[in-house]
Amino acid sequence: MILTRKKTNIKDKLMLLIILILVFWKFFIPGPRVANDFPYVYPESLKIGFSIPPTWQIIGGEGMGENGILTMWSWPNNLVFGLLGILSFSFEIVERIFLLLSLILGVISIYKLLIKYQIGRSGIFIATLFYLTTTYFVLLIDGGQLKIALAYTFLPLTFVLFEEAYRSSLKSKLFAGLGMFILGFLDIRFVYVLLILLFLRFLYKLFLISRSKVAYWFLEWIYVMGMSTIIFLGLNFYWIVPMIFTRSTSASDHFNRLTEASSLNFTTLGHSLYLLQPHWFTNVFGKITSLKAEFVLIPILVFLAPILKRKNKIVGFWLFLALVSVFLTKGSNPPLGYIYTWLFNNLPGFSLFRDSTKFFFLVALSYSVLIGFSVDEIVKRFKWKISTFPLLLTTYYLLLISPVWTNKMTGTFSNPIYKEQFFKIADTLKNDNNFGRIFWIPSRAPLGFASPDHPSTEALRFFFKKPFAVGNVGTYEIFNFLREAPFTGELFKISGIKYISYPYPDTRREDLKKDNIDYYYVFLDQISNLPWIESKIYDAPTPLLKVKDSKDHLFIAPHTYFIVGSDRIYWDLVK
Repeated sequence: MILTRKKTNIKDKLMLLIILILVFWKFFIPGPRVANDFPYVYPESLKIGFSIPPTWQIIGGEGMGENGILTMWSWPNNLVFGLLGILSFSFEIVERIFLLLSLILGVISIYKLLIKYQIGRSGIFIATLFYLTTTYFVLLIDGGQLKIALAYTFLPLTFVLFEEAYRSSLKSKLFAGLGMFILGFLDIRFVYVLLILLFLRFLYKLFLISRSKVAYWFLEWIYVMGMSTIIFLGLNFYWIVPMIFTRSTSASDHFNRLTEASSLNFTTLGHSLYLLQPHWFTNVFGKITSLKAEFVLIPILVFLAPILKRKNKIVGFWLFLALVSVFLTKGSNPPLGYIYTWLFNNLPGFSLFRDSTKFFFLVALSYSVLIGFSVDEIVKRFKWKISTFPLLLTTYYLLLISPVWTNKMTGTFSNPIYKEQFFKIADTLKNDNNFGRIFWIPSRAPLGFASPDHPSTEALRFFFKKPFAVGNVGTYEIFNFLREAPFTGELFKISGIKYISYPYPDTRREDLKKDNIDYYYVFLDQISNLPWIESKIYDAPTPLLKVKDSKDHLFIAPHTYFIVGSDRIYWDLVK
């Protein structure tokens, strides 16, 4: 009997994995898969990750080198990427390995959780499929946030490890701490999400158990959390110590940017309740999708669980979690949006969640468990009438995410634009063995080349830097310092910027009007004819300009000046 059930579980897991691979087919066909937040990593840069934990980053959007202590927690992840690069795995293979790992881990992880609750085969199958086809998870992959996708799929297993650690052996408690550590290096913020989940579970059980057992349960919970915290801190010792003893202005500024309050909270109560990612499906920041009626069946299935399984304590907990997480996911939007704002400003660590969509983790997890219970009960009660119910739900979920398999996405599930042109630029830059940064307008293109010899810098980053910002005239154009400031050529020279690239906008993600198109070509022509530009190597749609003169990493200035005065000195100095 047990052997038969194990075979059935393996069969169902393989079936789920096959369905998911078929749904995400676009990602697995040959060719690079990139997104705005997931640029192509060329072999020269892929290998860099295999090193000791770096406190200083030499590549990335800044391009000028920046403090890396605040992101050192991700070093094990980078180490794996770097090792695969050293073993001659291309980026295209590496990214497919990570997605496949996410799907396999997701199936195993949610399955292990649902089996604990003795949910039937149909309920587990549908709940697992739902967890791995939510609009939130799909957009994580399409946006190239594969590490967060891995954290999403690993969260249920981490919760199971903690559930098994209570009243269990020391070995189980060690595994729970290790699970927290793995979740942390995938994305440190989701350790906080896990702690919220565990704390809510603690409160719920504390409310239900008899008074005579309260003290024992409280001490056991403290013991498990204490052991896990010690393990977590010990394994993260390599970055916690430098962060404690480092007093860096740049690190402080970077942390403030990560945790600053944001008024751009797009997730409404409806989006949260429907588990509809607000940027579905184009995944363009600020382009909000309206609520779609076809998603209404999701909350109906969820809230059927407490009706069909009355007075069930497990259902009660996941319903409690669903309500809390739906409220958190809507962020500072009404109703009662001031509560989220208060938590953001006063609860330690909560400031990491300026983007409240991260709480979709808990919505998806609680919804999946409740849907599993609902489907299980419906199949048991009405089997003679609804024998095809699981099949209908499978079809329903796959239709909800039809943009994925109908080629309507704009990130990793789509073909990158201007692929041949960007690879041609990459070949040109690879042949230049001398150091020189690449300045991308407005930011690095997903297929844009970057390497240790040719780090990527971005106009959107430089716009905030004082020497460049003072060169802007007016407020209509944020990059006109390139054209208006006569000292820009000198700044580029000492900044080691050797190339400028200004790719044509991605029309799949931007609705260009005639004025936008005209402006692009006018501005390109203006910067191409600046006196400090040597030549135009490639023209639109992927133009590449070469600067006349640029310095190496380090150089000795022939003269040193100390200047007291206003920012006008930048303009006067070139005279």
